Amino acid sequence: IDGDLSDWDLSGVESAWIADELADVQVCNLYMMYDNQFLYVASDMKLYDHEYTNPNRPEDRYWRGDLLQLRLSTDKSLPWPLPRKKDNPLYVKNDKVTCVNMWRNTLTNQDCIYITPGANFDCTNTLNPDGSKIFIKPYNKAFKLEARIPWKALGVKDGKNPFSPGEMMTACLDIKWMPGLDGHFAAMIFAQDPGAFAFLNVNTWGRIKFLTEGNLKRKIVTPEEIAQAARHRKESEQT
Repeated sequence: IDGDLSDWDLSGVESAWIADELADVQVCNLYMMYDNQFLYVASDMKLYDHEYTNPNRPEDRYWRGDLLQLRLSTDKSLPWPLPRKKDNPLYVKNDKVTCVNMWRNTLTNQDCIYITPGANFDCTNTLNPDGSKIFIKPYNKAFKLEARIPWKALGVKDGKNPFSPGEMMTACLDIKWMPGLDGHFAAMIFAQDPGAFAFLNVNTWGRIKFLTEGNLKRKIVTPEEIAQAARHRKESEQT
């Protein structure tokens, strides 16, 4: 876990961006792997107009900086889509519905995996739980993130991956670009676009499928191709 993604199978990339014209320079490329003990998350995120910035501690408003928030459920008894939260007893003290907040405090250079379990925020939060590891590597208005998260920290009592090959885990990813108050956000892995409120709208979360092999087929289009096409359209309209 060193921020070097050259040892990853990157074929399963999922990407999210804010504007088509900037899809190659303001984009989050997400990668995931797993084994019996850990869930692994990596990203290569381009920030476009600023260097990596998040001067916040867990007790601060850490969502107002460059940040990834992976929301997921390891509770296989829950249906998909997840039921709405309001007054739903399924979520009371349920630490299997959780959020993994990942960022670097740019004042202290501490890399953070902050687990905030419980859809109702009624469970105990944990910073860098035992067995976890994260490394964030800023570079040229971008950063690479590599993280290892124990299944036990995701509400799995025996600490072993509860999903068999072919099964799906309910999840959603929130991506925040600094500054966090002017619409610099995107989401990926969803059934319905949750906007900025995926933490409220658990019924919008999508699913991640567990596979036994990598080397997945390339996406039809890449963020770079999206940006090139958008710029070409704009140039054509102007002429």
